[in-house]
Amino acid sequence: MRILLIEDDKMIGEAVKDHVAASNHAVDWVLCIADAYAAVGPVHYGLILLDLQLPDGSGIEFLQ
Repeated sequence: MRILLIEDDKMIGEAVKDHVAASNHAVDWVLCIADAYAAVGPVHYGLILLDLQLPDGSGIEFLQ
């Protein structure tokens, strides 16, 4: 499964990315909402792991 990780904290992002990738999933990691919008255009993700407070917006707004 391809997973999009949206997390601005680099330490948390690395840990989550490594853990998910160890389960044989493809992980794309972005640090902000703007990059998340760019990522979801051309790619279908089976799961999105989303931080709710990002530097350029709310994760809840992104879900809507």
